Amino acid sequence: MLCARSPCSDESYHTLKTALLERVRDKEASVRQHAVVALSKLQDADEGALDSDSDDDSDDEGEKDKRDKRSVTEVLVEVLSHDPAA
Repeated sequence: MLCARSPCSDESYHTLKTALLERVRDKEASVRQHAVVALSKLQDADEGALDSDSDDDSDDEGEKDKRDKRSVTEVLVEVLSHDPAA
């Protein structure tokens, strides 16, 4: 949705997604709420990005890399299920 409105590079998209995935675990509820709203706007663009990234999985990924590989939808479902402030 975001990239459809204005062109953005893959690098910018992944940087933004990584930062938002970190903010969704912030100690401040308002920061988590804003991160959830922003991630929901990236949700459509993420579905296509995961399809293209799925073929280069490796066994020695770090925990942060595994989090980045999760779809925005999976993260949103988890956060909205367990965080009453989101």
